[in-house]
Amino acid sequence: LREQADVGQLKAIEAGRAVGMPWHRFNEALCVNTKHGAQQKAQRLKAEQVRRLMNDGLPRQREPTS
Repeated sequence: LREQADVGQLKAIEAGRAVGMPWHRFNEALCVNTKHGAQQKAQRLKAEQVRRLMNDGLPRQREPTS
């Protein structure tokens, strides 16, 4: 299953980390129990955001195979 990327949630995490908020403060909002879990979920949210941005361009067509 792909992570359900919430752009607002990702922006809040990035803003909080930019001002030095510790990872454990994100645990409840991210539904995780550990600092490591929060870090991993933030990475997955970021990866999903990048994937969506890449797919928002023009539809890609497959090259015909000969």
